[in-house]
Amino acid sequence: MKRTVGIILVLVVLLCAFATVAAEEKMYQFPELGLQMSLTQEQVAMGLSVVCENDIVAVFFQDTEGATAGMAIVEAVPAEVYNGQDLAIVEQYNMRGLGVNEGYGYYLFSINNFPDAVSYLNESMGEEYVASIKPYMERNKEEWDKAIAEIPSIIETISFIPVEKAEQTVAPFTATDIYGNTVTNEIFAQADLTVVNIWGTFCGPCINEMPELGQWSREMPENVQIIGLVSDIYNPDDTSTIESARSIVEATGADFVHLIPAEGLWDLLSISPYVPTTIFVDSTGRLVGEPVIGAYVAQYKQFVEEYLSGLEK
Repeated sequence: MKRTVGIILVLVVLLCAFATVAAEEKMYQFPELGLQMSLTQEQVAMGLSVVCENDIVAVFFQDTEGATAGMAIVEAVPAEVYNGQDLAIVEQYNMRGLGVNEGYGYYLFSINNFPDAVSYLNESMGEEYVASIKPYMERNKEEWDKAIAEIPSIIETISFIPVEKAEQTVAPFTATDIYGNTVTNEIFAQADLTVVNIWGTFCGPCINEMPELGQWSREMPENVQIIGLVSDIYNPDDTSTIESARSIVEATGADFVHLIPAEGLWDLLSISPYVPTTIFVDSTGRLVGEPVIGAYVAQYKQFVEEYLSGLEK
């Protein structure tokens, strides 16, 4: 599994004038993450603001000379990941949970202080660059320290709001499986529910669960099927990885259809940065339920049982 968790602290000197901001309390809402927070009128007047990008919420500060820095405070992390194999990483970075909201966990970053900014710049930009802006940094240290001191009180304003989730459907596609057979999105019409297991040839947990997935595929009801999507085969000419995938499938008995990603399937790979990730698709190609992140076959089976029970009502 892969994920990079850390603190964003970037200092960039900008050649621009300081923009005067309205001295009033400002509310920031991020419906896609289910979060909201606010700044006081004094914090806004100081040059503080809040931005959100790539599921990370950061406080930005612009000082009176026009320099800015972004300090990441919250990252949206799937709850399954926090409760699973990445827990040690979360503890390593001294993050504390804000709780779970609509299938996501939101976790608080520890905050870097001003000397950490110097260390970061030394590593990323080089000592020569840091030396060139050192007079500025020393001249404005007090201003930056005051801004950083506001972060804890800003964090206290964070609260949950309902997550806005758009319905997702698998786009039409024409792909090949790892044996060169053509497969289209019509495959979903062959069952009431399709279990799509996204895996990689490099992933130990993916391979370890395959014998059980193979056995399950042979025991499934007629209206349920499972297919694999091999995340690390980037085109049908990648013969080395395709051969690895074949060897894994044949050795583990997971002899169901395994697709090579193609246009229309790439969006499924972006659902989660982890493998294995397992999703569920109905007969129309619509994603149903929540993705299961990690090798939890019991959870896959539980969802299938619950979904079929709902169809019978």
